Amino acid sequence: MICVIVRAVPDLVEGLEIEERDVRPYRYIANELDEYAVEHAVSLKEKYNERVEVIGIASEDAYDEIDESLYMAIAKGVDKAYKVKIPKTTSYKIADALSDFLKKFDIILTGTLAVDEFYGVLGATIADKLDIPYVGGVRSIEIEGDSVIVKKELGGGAYLVLKVKKPALFGILSLEKPPRYVPISKLRSVMRSAEIEELKVKVEEDVLDVRFLEPPKPEVEFIDGDPEEVAEKLAEIIRGLIS
Repeated sequence: MICVIVRAVPDLVEGLEIEERDVRPYRYIANELDEYAVEHAVSLKEKYNERVEVIGIASEDAYDEIDESLYMAIAKGVDKAYKVKIPKTTSYKIADALSDFLKKFDIILTGTLAVDEFYGVLGATIADKLDIPYVGGVRSIEIEGDSVIVKKELGGGAYLVLKVKKPALFGILSLEKPPRYVPISKLRSVMRSAEIEELKVKVEEDVLDVRFLEPPKPEVEFIDGDPEEVAEKLAEIIRGLIS
């Protein structure tokens, strides 16, 4: 059985509203690499007849906006969708909250990183919590009995082939073929008929000390006069700086 973790992240195209100690996106969307993970999971379902479930994790502001992405996953072939409301917290707290639910899955997929989490620690943290192998930067997945064969991107067109014992967690970085197209009519039909279940897990809040620091503003002096006078004043200023 396969599970995919999809995160709601700020839509950077729409811009951000920055307050004193907070950043508020105008809109949220599914993390692109997590959507790639959905594509891989559906391909594995089609090839190996695996059951696929997806968990959408989102802040309170994005909790309703993650629904469309989860319905899209169902329209592509996912069997069941859940969502979890996440307070302001860390990847470690999220891993703690989800670990019990994720124990039943043989393969867990998520994006290697997210637009608001470039360190890419969520997948590795969950794997550590479950005490299972983790491989990030994955571009292809094949199932071979009790193991999974993955290609890990190394950069420069090179990749590493690994055979990993199940259960395991993989961070997806790319696709080998374009994402499948879902007609709007099919998506709307799924939105009318399918149900997204709220996963009842307790995610502990963690106070994040977010600060926005501005460098000191330099003193600005406008120099008037003809070219010779301006040059002389500039030379005087420079001599003062290096003396």
